[in-house]
Amino acid sequence: MQGENVPAPYELELTGKDGKPIMIEVSGRLISYKGRPADLATVRDIRERKKLEEQRLRLEKLAAIGEMATMVGHDLRNPLQSIANAAYYLNNELPHLSSSAPMPNKVMEMISLINESVNYADGIIRDLRDFSATRQPMLEKADINAIVKAAIRQLEVPENVGIVIELGRLPEIGVDIDMMKRVFMNLARNGIQAIENGGILKVSTKKAKRFVEINFGDTGTGISKENMEKLFTPFFTTKAKGMGMGLAVCKRFVDAHGGSIDVESKEGKGSTFTVRLHVLR
Repeated sequence: MQGENVPAPYELELTGKDGKPIMIEVSGRLISYKGRPADLATVRDIRERKKLEEQRLRLEKLAAIGEMATMVGHDLRNPLQSIANAAYYLNNELPHLSSSAPMPNKVMEMISLINESVNYADGIIRDLRDFSATRQPMLEKADINAIVKAAIRQLEVPENVGIVIELGRLPEIGVDIDMMKRVFMNLARNGIQAIENGGILKVSTKKAKRFVEINFGDTGTGISKENMEKLFTPFFTTKAKGMGMGLAVCKRFVDAHGGSIDVESKEGKGSTFTVRLHVLR
């Protein structure tokens, strides 16, 4: 009535005579009625619409669970089949081996295949668990450089990939050490996998204003513009193997610390992922 802007249609919850909630949608505007200014208010009962929305959300969740189950099943089928084949071979061969004879190369190869397949399957389950976890980071003062070095030590690096580490002087900051180690391992592993025909992965740290920066730069294939926007989306991957959860987990962990993760890339030139974490925590 005073000429002020009224909000767009908004929702309110009323209580019916029976004590049950009634969801309504309200909208209003100023009109002229019989030559005088008046309010025209529209009130809609939206209980049925809310029920339909809830049903739609349930169906979307079921569809997402179904999609995830399909992808998990597809991705786990390969390592499980490898384990089954290797176990079958060992079951047939081991009874015929002499206890004094050296272990045949084929047997050692099968044992190695089982270990690799188990680790691969475990990584899939771990990524799903980490992405769906709701726990808050358990912050403790830590040396980021030490976490970086520990993460790099645990990686398998091909002979055609060189690792360059340049660590600056950093203050101790509050982080969840396990979470950050997972982030650094995922980013370093992605960089190594992007280097198809040999190259360099450069890992560097520095203090920038109120942040600590951790950079992972590779000389790999780079990322196309159309894929840049999807990078941190769960289940998005351009690789033949893997579910595409690694970067989504990284972003979830970094966001939980109030930090940020960004990427710069040029196709054919490589990519650089940068993690920024607050110094004052």
